[in-house]
Amino acid sequence: MVQVFFAKVKSVLSADTLVLTSATGTQERILSLAYLQSPRLQSNEKYAFEARELLRTLLVGKQVKFWVLYKNASNREFGDVSTPIFQSLIDFVLSKGAAKLRDNINSFDDEDVDHFRKVQKEAEAAKLGIWDPNYKRIELEERPNASLVGADAKEIPSIVEKVLSGDRLLVRLLLSSRQHCVIPVLIAGVKTPRSSSSTEPAAEYGDEAKSYVESRLLSRSINVQLLGESLSGAFVAKVIHPNGNIADKLLEEGFAEVVDWQSSLIGVKEMTAFRKEEKEARNLGKHIWKKQASAFDKSD
Repeated sequence: MVQVFFAKVKSVLSADTLVLTSATGTQERILSLAYLQSPRLQSNEKYAFEARELLRTLLVGKQVKFWVLYKNASNREFGDVSTPIFQSLIDFVLSKGAAKLRDNINSFDDEDVDHFRKVQKEAEAAKLGIWDPNYKRIELEERPNASLVGADAKEIPSIVEKVLSGDRLLVRLLLSSRQHCVIPVLIAGVKTPRSSSSTEPAAEYGDEAKSYVESRLLSRSINVQLLGESLSGAFVAKVIHPNGNIADKLLEEGFAEVVDWQSSLIGVKEMTAFRKEEKEARNLGKHIWKKQASAFDKSD
């Protein structure tokens, strides 16, 4: 009998692959759905975005049960997931036409496989998802139109695809239902310590700042206002979550400091608020200001 585990869904990479974390968020594992092959978002395959969205909007941030059915030669885990909404995520994904059974499905000796074949045939007959012959592929733009950049530019519905560091995100701008643009953006007004990479270690609190942003924004729906560009050509963006501006939160928690050169992009009123938040965190000795506060205590 397979062992059942509990986890929280951190992000959805595709309709057949989830990133799961432990309840404390300290452990992470990737689970692929057994027997399935979904369209890949990176290469903009047919129905890839809609298939991923089906799971992202349903599962991110939620507690689930999961179990591992088998592993491949590289120790990659394949299994299934259940929630109060469905007993089998494999069954659910197939029924929506968000994935298909793998080509080597006949090599699996599993009594559930016959059921999954039936579910797939029903979705195919109904022309759902990947089986829809009239599906119109999403167009990916390299850059947003200039009219979408500036202090008066409208907010663009977006999805956080990846948190690159505490102050830098990879976002998918939803320009229209069939037109997207995936770009990196700098979070306007703030700078966090450097997070770790494959070539260098993190600065103090760099990884903590990144984790703070990941836990709140990764795979979440947000609004983005593109204010302008940095000297290196990176877009500077106001990032708005339903719970507020993430820049405010980073400053309040002492994970970031104010970036003065962006004043002309952000405006006096907002920069004044940012400086007030930074000052309060500094006075309380939060995170990056901890040593500075300790130094003041010693001088007293």
